[in-house]
Amino acid sequence: MGSSTGNSEQFKINRRHFLKGSAALSGAAAAISLPFSTNAKNELSPLQKKEAEVWSACLVSCGGRCPLRLKVSDGVVIQVNADNTTDDAWGNHQVRACLRGRSIRQRMYSPDRIKYPLKRVGQRGSGQFKRITWDEALDSIAESIKKTYASYGPESVFLPSSTGSFDAWFNLHKRLFGLYGGFLNGHASYSVSGYQTGGTYTYGGGYYGGPYSNNIVHVEKSQLVVLFGNNPSESRISGGSVTHNLTQAREKSNARMIVIDPRYSDSCMGREDEWVPIRPGTDAALVAGMAHVILSENLQDQDFLDRCVIGFNEKTLPVEASQHSSYHSYIFGLGEDKTEKTPSWAAQITGIPAKKIIRLAREIASAKPAFISQGWGIARQRNGEASVRAICTLAAMTGNIGIPGGNTGLRERINYLWHSYANIYSNNIKTSIPLTNWTEAVTRYDALTPEEHGITGAEKLSAPIKFIFAYASNALVNQNPNINKASEVLKDESLVDTIVVSESFMTSTARYADIVLPATLAPERYLYTYNEGSADMGYVIAGSPAVEAPFEARTDYWIFSQLAKRLGIEKEFTEGRTEEEWLKWAHELGHQYYPNMVSWEQLKKQGIDRIEMKEAHDTVMADFRLDPNAYPLKTQSGKIEVYSQSLKELAQTQQVLPGDKITPLPEYIITGESHLDPLTDSYPLQLITYHGKGSANSQYRNLSVLLKVAPQDVWLNPIDAQARRIQDGDGVEMYNSRGKVKLTAKVTPRIMPGVVASAQGAWFRPDATGTCIGGNINVLTSDHTAPIGFGSTTHTNLVEIKAV
Repeated sequence: MGSSTGNSEQFKINRRHFLKGSAALSGAAAAISLPFSTNAKNELSPLQKKEAEVWSACLVSCGGRCPLRLKVSDGVVIQVNADNTTDDAWGNHQVRACLRGRSIRQRMYSPDRIKYPLKRVGQRGSGQFKRITWDEALDSIAESIKKTYASYGPESVFLPSSTGSFDAWFNLHKRLFGLYGGFLNGHASYSVSGYQTGGTYTYGGGYYGGPYSNNIVHVEKSQLVVLFGNNPSESRISGGSVTHNLTQAREKSNARMIVIDPRYSDSCMGREDEWVPIRPGTDAALVAGMAHVILSENLQDQDFLDRCVIGFNEKTLPVEASQHSSYHSYIFGLGEDKTEKTPSWAAQITGIPAKKIIRLAREIASAKPAFISQGWGIARQRNGEASVRAICTLAAMTGNIGIPGGNTGLRERINYLWHSYANIYSNNIKTSIPLTNWTEAVTRYDALTPEEHGITGAEKLSAPIKFIFAYASNALVNQNPNINKASEVLKDESLVDTIVVSESFMTSTARYADIVLPATLAPERYLYTYNEGSADMGYVIAGSPAVEAPFEARTDYWIFSQLAKRLGIEKEFTEGRTEEEWLKWAHELGHQYYPNMVSWEQLKKQGIDRIEMKEAHDTVMADFRLDPNAYPLKTQSGKIEVYSQSLKELAQTQQVLPGDKITPLPEYIITGESHLDPLTDSYPLQLITYHGKGSANSQYRNLSVLLKVAPQDVWLNPIDAQARRIQDGDGVEMYNSRGKVKLTAKVTPRIMPGVVASAQGAWFRPDATGTCIGGNINVLTSDHTAPIGFGSTTHTNLVEIKAV
């Protein structure tokens, strides 16, 4: 379906209008070849009559996990309210939902809801389906599963990345297929692979919930905050995330804030003291230019570098390293490239004036403590792992690691409550592919190797992908880079035999399914979830069904239990528990860690339970700073590795794609589709994407009420717009060799010249010519994988724009 929901936000939501809206759904669906007949029976079972307030939650992949208070009358949600259960004081704030969570009523009653099980009757991607019964759908899926395992084995079963429902049911599909015989694993997350890889080669780990960076609460002790591409005010906007914490912490410390980003993002908007626009992919060059100033003026923390860091200077290099291979030698042109990394050198690459680089270097080196951090998007570029490591190197050379108010250069740490997924799973198949390489595992599985394609757990794949089950996932198509390539693979029915999608809407991925199963939304079922973005305040949320599921939508647990029954593993799958009993079980496990948590029954009544996380105030690597030998890191040397012998050795065996390079130092490298690529003769603009406020990835992006406040546009600087005779609000076509996308131009000085940006998450809608009229940027992004962690590099793209 498209990204429009008609007039859903204008409904007066009562029983009569809900039925009327459902009838409208039938007519709209028929117009785009979906099987919803106007003669379909639109009856609902009797709903509750008494007005009540029911707790639920927004469970999308922003990390916020926000509770919602739903006012229900006559069996229909008539009002959505946010959390109001505290006084919103520091450390005990209200977990207020953003516009996405507050529009969940429009999502529930959208005419885009899938009402019945569907079977494809047209080409994959055509959106042509017919209605079938649940028994027909489940029987067909079960038979396909049995046939696939018998013919190809468990490695032929692939479960795409699924972040559409972040609660205790997160792993339901993996539990089912794990119990039946296993499945092909996926690694190298679309979101954080490069970030985690860069952190691991520097600190021995980079997981954002691990002990590798300080929590945002440390800003209350900082003099300076430096955000490299870190944009919490859009990517982590809600009350359950860090935006509010950062604001409150700065009110305490009065810390200056410098934002280094190609876009003047919403994390600026007057909150920043300085915005430094930078060309995408050049952060390592900026750090090198600042390092030249810091070292030339002796502003570095030499004691920390000598005791705690490997390879910053010649005397701390590993014994295996050659002479002049330290970071110091790299900066002063004594290394392999014989180029001194002066501020003028960095200015030509980054687009930041040399005088500004000098001033930034002095300010960052002089501020103690400085909270230096980065967003994940920096790593989603070619050579992104080196950029991650470079920013960490800046934190090390300025001595801001292991001190209160400082940070390691990685993104702020997320402190979780202990949590449990209901229906935990195991998988006896150890073979795994990078998630962005799934098309290769379909088309040429027997050619994939660990060295060139990043497969793990085996030297070769034993079978091609033949069965795909997308559960709460739009990653197979919509969120996958180079969508047109993925689309062509899926359309070829000689490749993947069966595609099943369990969804609430006809998403871009669902349009390619052979069977579509209508799933409930959070307010229509029991739920249990936990914090994933707040500072020192942990919390858990319980929700109950506010209304009955519409039409033939079913809960995820019911769907997978029914499949388990048909596969002969129902007892093992359910363990005799109902949906609510699983959630109660998961909550009660947490009592061993947090005995003061309220009971399950009480949690259902009050919706949210807060638990203080004192560990959020701990200073990461403080013991290591005091005595690095007694408290070693998990790196090869036990210390911070600016020079990585592991990467040096990897470079000798790893096969890399053209234009890529693995270096032991965090060097700037000219990559393909950078601003220095000759391809700029045809496509002169660098394209980056960002997380917009109107969606969490693709979730909520089909709601017209959100499209009105956060339209799908492309930002371009007035200089670039004038050169193309484009005015603000014009319709434009953005294109490269991978495809074409139609968007609305937003002409603004909030983005640097030579760079364009558009929010990711729009629904893929190709017209008859193949041009995406839905504005999905992944039509243009590259599926080129990083040379080290094999993660996504979707922020390194060249495009051109023209008015249409």
